[in-house]
Amino acid sequence: QAVTMKINQVEKDLKEAIKEMSKTGPSASDPLYIELMTNYISTEAEVKALDDRIKVFNDLIKKEEARIESLPAKEAEMTRLLRKVETGRSLYTMLLSKLQEAKIQEAKEVGDARIIDAAIPPLHPISPKLPINLFIGLSLGLFMGVFIVMLKESLDESVHSLESLELVTGGIPLGAVPYVKALSKNKGNPERALFVHHSSHTPETESIRTLASRLKFASIGSPFKSFLVTSSVAQEGKSTIAANLAYILAKKGFKTVAVDADLRKPRFSEIFGVKRSPGLSDLILSGASLDSVLRSTKHENLYIIPSGTTVESPGEIISSTEMTSLLTELEDLFDYVIFDTPPLIPFTDALELGTQLDGAILVVKAGHTEKKVIQKGVKLLYIANIRLIGTVLNRIQKTSEPYYYRYNYRYYQENYRKGRKARAGWRLVRSILGKSS
Repeated sequence: QAVTMKINQVEKDLKEAIKEMSKTGPSASDPLYIELMTNYISTEAEVKALDDRIKVFNDLIKKEEARIESLPAKEAEMTRLLRKVETGRSLYTMLLSKLQEAKIQEAKEVGDARIIDAAIPPLHPISPKLPINLFIGLSLGLFMGVFIVMLKESLDESVHSLESLELVTGGIPLGAVPYVKALSKNKGNPERALFVHHSSHTPETESIRTLASRLKFASIGSPFKSFLVTSSVAQEGKSTIAANLAYILAKKGFKTVAVDADLRKPRFSEIFGVKRSPGLSDLILSGASLDSVLRSTKHENLYIIPSGTTVESPGEIISSTEMTSLLTELEDLFDYVIFDTPPLIPFTDALELGTQLDGAILVVKAGHTEKKVIQKGVKLLYIANIRLIGTVLNRIQKTSEPYYYRYNYRYYQENYRKGRKARAGWRLVRSILGKSS
């Protein structure tokens, strides 16, 4: 209202000034005119500013009026909430009073239940029962182990011992050769297959010596000089047995020649470290002389005839008349003639050659060859009228050897070493006493 009054007063003064000016006329140099114009402009600016303030004040008034209008509703909500709080407080007080009354009533009454035994925690767990579980586990384990072993034995058709080999072939085996661990470690070195040369005091070397001795016993009453070493199927170690047997026979003083008649997969040239050609195939097909194919080895009394150049039809070489002439010549020059031939069942080379020799030795790999396969090989030799000198169980596990064999060998081996050390000690003592004297 004060502002409005001020505006009205200014407008009144302005009208009077305009009226005065209209009488006299405006002059630009009139100080009054200048003052009036200045006041007018400033007054206009002040009026505009005051209008803006009035507008702001009007907005604030509207907001306050709206807030004032909403106060009754909020006051009503607050009243309702206060009434709800009061009702909840009264209900809580009543329930708390009822609870206390119930506790008092419960304390007055005597219960139907009473404590007979305190619930004391046990010192030992009820379950699991460790001793019983261990006993059951061991019993089941033993039963399952025996069952699996029996099942494996029933399903295994191979030969594992000399006794089972004797039952399969119907004849007494010549011997068993233990598994040679060095052969599996040195597959890239074929010369390690001649294990009797590299290790002279081992069970496998002794088994080859035993095999050579039993060959001598087998020749009593029916002597033989030439024989072949073969097997029913491949991968049974026949070439290794033949090579080591030839070495032992030569070591015993017998002039021995080992002929590699396995023209399909020859091994003697690798085992003895000699050239493969010229050899047996060159002697038969090319008419080479025996001296050109007969190789002396670094081992005394041991000679080798390698397989020679690879040919397409090895069977024709084995059954040729030149082979018969060669066999006669070799029997005149050597004490023993040993042939390494292909397996019996896949090829007929061994049967063709065996009819011209004094006999055959059948090599069986322990835990590998099935019984029916061994019987088929023996039957083939029988049909061809080839004398079976004996069988050899190769690569037998040492755990399956008889206990007395392993015990006696170790016993004599230890005594041999002790005796050798004692003899060396006595020689040292005698040499010292001889020098002092």
